[in-house]
Amino acid sequence: MEEHLFIELMKRGENYFKEGRYALASEEFRKALEIDPQNVKALNNYGISLAEQGLLEHAIEIFQKALKLEPNNEKLGKNLALAVGNLCSNYIQEGKIEKAINLSLEIMQLLPLSPLPPSILGMLYSNQGEKEKAREFLGKAITLCEESEEYTLLAKLKEELNNLLT
Repeated sequence: MEEHLFIELMKRGENYFKEGRYALASEEFRKALEIDPQNVKALNNYGISLAEQGLLEHAIEIFQKALKLEPNNEKLGKNLALAVGNLCSNYIQEGKIEKAINLSLEIMQLLPLSPLPPSILGMLYSNQGEKEKAREFLGKAITLCEESEEYTLLAKLKEELNNLLT
């Protein structure tokens, strides 16, 4: 019976999300998590719906919890990185540079292959005039980008486009 209710809650949450009704979606995913608190899909959906509402700190906590269950889940890692990027952007706009730096450093430990945290750190340090630290983190971000599958695909697509244009 609980499994049926879990599936129903997930479907309702997904439908609310598709309609842009993120608060209702997050409530359905939260209820689903009461039934199965370690369900990674429910955690991911809950985190995304929270992020869409601007509840980034809570969303980050949820993504971190999910990543502890599935540390190699790329989708979770990307969702966490996006939420962190948005929260860091908010911190920067509010003048909370140290909070943005500390959050990026923390997430860089959790997502060592993501180029987003070091790129944020590089730009932050650059804006503060700390050129050595900026170079270090921007270099790390570039290296991570070059090693990623997306970068390889992007390079292939650019090459193919150039071949078509010449």
